[in-house]
Amino acid sequence: MIASSAQRPAPTPPISSTSQPPTFSANAFTAGISFCREAITQPPAKVLGLTALWASHYAWSSGHDPSVVGLVISAGLSAGALVGWKLASHEFGADTAGGKVASGMAALAAGVVVAGTVAGNAPIALAAETSIALGAIGLLAARLHARRTHQDVRGCTKAAVIASAIALAIAAYCALGSRWPGELKVVRLGGATDGFLVARQCGSLVEALAVELAKDAASTCGPTADPKALTLEARMHTLVKALLPYLGVCIAVNGVLAPSMLPGDDGVSAEISFAALLPSVLATCITNMARNGLNTAAVLSEWTSGRRSGVPENPREYSGGHKTMMHRTSSMVDRSAARYFLMAARTTTYVLMRTHGFSIVESALAAQAKFALFNQFREVVGSLMAGESWTPEVPAEITGHEPCSRIDLDDIEACFDADETEREFQEAMEQARRSQESMPAAVH
Repeated sequence: MIASSAQRPAPTPPISSTSQPPTFSANAFTAGISFCREAITQPPAKVLGLTALWASHYAWSSGHDPSVVGLVISAGLSAGALVGWKLASHEFGADTAGGKVASGMAALAAGVVVAGTVAGNAPIALAAETSIALGAIGLLAARLHARRTHQDVRGCTKAAVIASAIALAIAAYCALGSRWPGELKVVRLGGATDGFLVARQCGSLVEALAVELAKDAASTCGPTADPKALTLEARMHTLVKALLPYLGVCIAVNGVLAPSMLPGDDGVSAEISFAALLPSVLATCITNMARNGLNTAAVLSEWTSGRRSGVPENPREYSGGHKTMMHRTSSMVDRSAARYFLMAARTTTYVLMRTHGFSIVESALAAQAKFALFNQFREVVGSLMAGESWTPEVPAEITGHEPCSRIDLDDIEACFDADETEREFQEAMEQARRSQESMPAAVH
């Protein structure tokens, strides 16, 4: 029989908000608070990283180089394995034998790549970044095509894109290895250059952990705009909008201003001086402050550009829900691992150029520009590691971007069964006929 309207589940109404949309001054205040929040959290983390850099360089100079190298390689191996395993397990699944094998291979490959990058293998670092860039572009293109057809990206498509990116990375590694054959040796274990490289990687490790810990502690201080209320595609859009301003600030501050504040040497070919490096390191806080403010402004702009159900109209009133300490710790470790890999690749590129005769400013410009392009999308990597996925279809909660009639017709056509509808209609007519025949008997 045809189910009555009372038997059918009623659609869940969207959560409405009685609040007023934020004004321009309110949005500017929220972005300014995000800027100031970074001004509070970044300097202590930078100082801790510089302290670790100086301490590890002192240990290297004192003859404890194997222990220092073991520390950075172990940290790189662990960070890479964590990123590779989480990304692959959420993308291919880890509940089947094939998914476990694929996730394990991805974790092993990522661990080796990050360990090699941390240890100063420039061909590995550049090949890994090439693979990541090409793989990300390919998967995004596949995702956009799938959204237009209201489908999800097939597993074979993902595997083909990743395999192609890996093949191109191997080719890039061979080409770079033939160009710099001496760089294929992971760690040379001797000389001021290697001591500076390993010391900076130790400092990057401590800084990455300290920054994420401080950001997590300060995340509830003051008004904020949580980008988790947006879809992953919308978050990508906000990061793209803020990319060019952030890239400009990063090149100007980290690539020009900070190197110019050095007294004459950056420590690559001389002893590291804590006092000499401190002003330059603190100056780089400006870049992180600008990035956080720009990204917050982009999130606020994206939030108010389309009406979304399930979230308040004012982004400052949105709360993503209570998070347990375990969840917050896991998220912080994920973000630290992704941050550490990017910082290690930046250091490796910088030291490579310095040892091949480039000046401090030239090396800093190239390393910082490359770092900014990848670093801007670091939060998306963290979201994918946490299990968030791309929206399989056009988000229904965003109105004004897709005709509602088209979505409704697609849903009706997918659920329509002509034979079943005909059978239910015949049963209803037969029941009506029997009821009509029994009515005279009931009257008499």
